[in-house]
Amino acid sequence: MGLSRLKAAHPARAVQEFQTVLMSFQVIVVVHFATAVLYLFMFRCTKMLSSYFVGAIKALFSLPLSRWSGNIAYLLVHVAFWHKPFSLILFRFRFFLLGCRLYIRLASFSISS
Repeated sequence: MGLSRLKAAHPARAVQEFQTVLMSFQVIVVVHFATAVLYLFMFRCTKMLSSYFVGAIKALFSLPLSRWSGNIAYLLVHVAFWHKPFSLILFRFRFFLLGCRLYIRLASFSISS
């Protein structure tokens, strides 16, 4: 059942469902961001690396969204962090930010509809 239909039928359950999803998302963000910070210290954060992170964070707020992107966002976060070699930290972090952006937009879309 979609969140909008659930919200129409059972408003309290829809809010609880959304809070559960949001809490799961927050755990994913904290764990993966902590991992990214750890990688930064491991690689001694060169100027190029830090400027890439700033650019990636700015790019976080300029991506398009579609209604079904929540599953894609989770997949991107999972694949980017756990199935790539450690040497691809920049590639991983870019996909992590993309996943965060999609989750945030999906959450705001679900609340507004």
